Order: sequence, then C-alpha cells, then structure tokens
Amino acid sequence: MFLLLNLTLVPARAINIGICDKIVCQEDRCGPRFLTHNLMNDFLPAWPPYRGTYMKDDEGSNLVRLTDKKIRTGPPAWSPDGKKIAFVVDINGNHEICVMNADGNNFVRLTNNEAYDWDPTWSPDGTKIAFESDRNGEWEIFVINANGRDIVKLTQGDCPDWSPDGTKIAFNSNRDGNDEIYVMNADGSNLVKLTNNEAHDWVPDWSPDGKKMVFTSDRDGNFEIYVMNADGNNPVRLTYNMANDYAPVWSPDGTEIAFDSVRDGNDEIYVMNADGNNPVRLTNNAAIDCCPDWSPDGTRIAFFSCRDGAEGILILLLKYEESKAKANLLFQGAIQLLSEDEYDKAIERFSEAEEIYRLLFMTSEVSRCKEYQKRSEAESNLEDGAEDSISRALSFFQQLRDSDGAMRCKKALANIYYSQGKNLFEKKQYQEAKAKLEKSLELYDETNDSNGSNLCSSTIEEINEILQNQKEAETSFVMAQEYIEKGDPKNAITHAQNARTLYQGLGDEEKLLECDQLISNAQREINRKNLIMTIEALCAILISGIGILKYKMRKRKSRDLHELEQTDKDLDGMLKRDLITEKEYRIAKREIQEQLK
Repeated sequence: MFLLLNLTLVPARAINIGICDKIVCQEDRCGPRFLTHNLMNDFLPAWPPYRGTYMKDDEGSNLVRLTDKKIRTGPPAWSPDGKKIAFVVDINGNHEICVMNADGNNFVRLTNNEAYDWDPTWSPDGTKIAFESDRNGEWEIFVINANGRDIVKLTQGDCPDWSPDGTKIAFNSNRDGNDEIYVMNADGSNLVKLTNNEAHDWVPDWSPDGKKMVFTSDRDGNFEIYVMNADGNNPVRLTYNMANDYAPVWSPDGTEIAFDSVRDGNDEIYVMNADGNNPVRLTNNAAIDCCPDWSPDGTRIAFFSCRDGAEGILILLLKYEESKAKANLLFQGAIQLLSEDEYDKAIERFSEAEEIYRLLFMTSEVSRCKEYQKRSEAESNLEDGAEDSISRALSFFQQLRDSDGAMRCKKALANIYYSQGKNLFEKKQYQEAKAKLEKSLELYDETNDSNGSNLCSSTIEEINEILQNQKEAETSFVMAQEYIEKGDPKNAITHAQNARTLYQGLGDEEKLLECDQLISNAQREINRKNLIMTIEALCAILISGIGILKYKMRKRKSRDLHELEQTDKDLDGMLKRDLITEKEYRIAKREIQEQLK
C-alpha cells in the first residue's frame, strides 16, 4: 500500500498532524499511524487509483453506477456534448485515460504506458483531452486527440482545465517551490503565474463565462474553496469551516459550485451558490465520494466513489423528481396526441420524454417511449398511404408484435399491390402485373379478405392465359423465322399465320406487323422459287428449240430473214424477262447472227 501526494482522494482517512505529516487510519478513524516524517508540510494524501466513478441527484438519492465493480477507476470528466465521459482506469497496474459513453457503454482506451495518466479534461470543442502524467518522472500536462492519437507534452504541472473558449489551459504547478495556479495557451506557450503565496493553490476550474476561476487553497490554514478573476486578481474565500474542501467545479450556468468536503466526517459531494452561500450535502455514505463533474446540461453530476467496497464512477441525478414529473407529463401528452392521430407531434413528445428518462437512467421508461415512438411512426407511415411508408409501418408493428396494426398494414399493401397490378395489366405488362397481383393475393389471404383474393385470382388466371398465348405465339413466330432460314417458306407462312392469329387475340399490334412482314417475306420466297421453276422450264424448252432451229438452219439455208429477225427479238425479250440465262442467250444470239450473215 502506498500514497500519492497532491491528490485529493483517500480510500482510508488521512489526517494532518502537527506540521502536516500524514498518517493513515481506517475509515472509522481506528488504528492511525504515521506515513511521513519530515520538517516540511505534506498535504492531500490519496490512494491510487480512485475507487470508482458515480453520478448522483441533488437530493442524495438516485445514484447510478457506470463502471463495473471489478474495474478500478479515477476521476470522471464529461465531454462538452454530454455524450461521453473520460476517466482513469487501472489496467494491469497502469493508470490510463479512457473514454466511455455517458451510459457506461463502449469503453475505449486512449493511453498505454506504465506511468500514471490522471485527471482528464476535455477541450470545449470535444476534439482533445488534456491530462497529467508522471511518465517522464514528474507530473506534466499532455494533450491527446479524443481518438487517442497525437499525444503532445505541454508543460510541467497537473490538474489541467481548459478555458471555455478553448484558447487557454489553467493548471497548478510547484515549479517555483510550492503549488500555484498558472495559465498558458492551449499549445503550452505564454505561461503566466496567477497566484503567488506560500500556501498551496490547487485544482483550478474556469467559470462558464471565462471571467473567473475557483480553486482550492490552504492560504488561511486549511483547504478551502476560493474564487478569483481569470487574471489572478481579487481572490475571495467562499467556504469557512475547520474541515478541508477540495476540487471545486462550476455548474454549466455558473450559478453553483460543486465540491467535495470532509466537513461531515468523510469525503462527500456538496453544492453551494457561486458566492459560497447555501452549501448543501448531496451524498451521504461511509465510503469516499469525491471529484465531482457537472454534465453540460446541468442535470447530473459524475463523481468518483469507493462505496459498495469497490471503486467506480457514479452518476448523481439532479432534480430527479422534477425531471421525472416533466417526463411523465410529456409521455401522457404524447399518448393523448397519439389517440388524436397527431402522430408527428406525438413522436416529438415521446422523444423529449425518452431523453429525460435516459438522463435519469430509467431504462424501462426509455424502452416504453421508444416503443410508442415506433407505434406513432407506424401510424404516421400507415396514414401517409405510400407503399414505402406502409412497409415501414408494417415493420414497426411487427417489431412491436402488434398483430392488429400489422393486419391493417397488410390490407393497405394488398390494395396498393392490386391497384398496381391492374394498372400494369392495362398497359399489357403482364409479367410485372402478375408479380404485383401475386403479392396482393398473398396479403389478401393472410388478412382473410376473400373478395380481394377472388379479384386477384381471376385476374391472375386471365394473365396466365395471356402469357400462355404469348408463349405459343412467340414459339410459332420463332419457328416461322427458322423455316425461312431453312428455305421452307410454306411452313414459315403456316407458323407465322398461327402466331398472327394469337397476337391478334392479344391485341399486340407491333407483333402483328412483324408477323405480316414475315408472311410477306415467305410469300416472296415462294414466288421467287416458282419463277425460277418457270424459267428453268422455259430454258429447257428454249434449248430444245435452239437445237431444232440449228437443224432446220442447216437443212433450210433459205429461211425467211424476217423470221430470223423476229426470233432475234424474241431472244431479247426472253432475256429481259429472265426466261433464259446470259449464256443461253449468247449461244442462241450467235447462232442467229451466223444465220443472218
């Protein structure tokens, strides 16, 4: 067991004796013994590490533990947006800076070394965290990005605190022989000493407007809370008692100051007005409660505690009953709006109530708000009437296991799909129409809507018949094309005419034109073939006639010239009508010319 000086948390009670040596005793003040023996003053003993972090309400009840009892932790610090908490965790003997969500989930480790990393504080924009560490043999201030990257050493000192505008960091340091308050630029430059006395001035905290600082000092004998201007002028003592008061922090609105004190026998969390009046004790436990930090919205205080025999971070829920009453009122109002079909307004109210319940850690109420938000969104989407909206509504109702709501959504979707199917049917988009109608039929069957089911079924049967005719027509049309390619125009015409008859029944004008074109092409092919056969027959006759002519020409050299000329003309006509080939024409022509000569 060992003790760190200049820290404010002590699991066992430490007491100043004489010239401020340190002794240690049990929390019931039994068994005291000296730990230090020297002629100098020793202050503020603290056991490393802290025993835990907690949050608590201003009536001293409604505490919520955020960290596991098995985890040894250190002081907490809220992020500027209130969504995260930075704190110290003992990881295998190393005290590291870590971050978690404000509900205690999603633990992330930022630092990793064998030294003590301590007392984190966020920059106002939430992008960086300043902290103190003894990794180089003395307490120094470092800055690290909120994602754990790019660590930078700034200066010697501890207990850093960012100014509200993010341009400066206040801290305390013993660089001049005793602890004083200093301020520097956020990059570590332009160091300025704010306090200058033989006492110990510690733990500065900027006021929300950046004009003042509160801090702890023993300049009047024991540790009390003081306030001064941000330039170090006009220090004013705020607390007056024989016990020690430590770790003051301003409320977000600047009207109050939370701090820890041993004035009632052990470390507890207190709050007082910013002028030091009306101090109120918030915690009441035999264990140590210390190191308070306000949430940015001022509704909660996070603090470190050793209660329940384990270190941890607790949340103190401020104005718990008032906040709970407000949330309940919002919830009831949302229920009324839901009953009046004012869904968007109901969603807004449920969301507001949920946020308050969440801050109060009322998990069952949070779940109930989420459920009713889903119900409101489902009703709103159903009322919207669009397919996507109703589909979302159906999903919501199914998540809520609301069979009645789901049934209403299915009926609405069935009607939409039926309407879409009929429109597609009229546009002769039969496959798409069938798909929509089948979805509609399934939903009508699920909702026991026999009339809707019958309408869908009859239309689907009609579509099936049309699709069958389309298939047969397409088959006939393809076969007609194949017969054309094979040189069989007669069969091509037969199948094309069959396809045409089917397409005519389907009212497909485009396909009718294609069939007519195919039939025309096939008929031309038949005519061409018939012409070829005729020509071939004529050629045969002609060839035979030419032979006879040649015989007669040899026998009858005195053939009438006019008859030869007429034959010559006939040959020209036969060639033009493609009744003979060029070769046959030339042979006959040559013979006639020879005879004419």
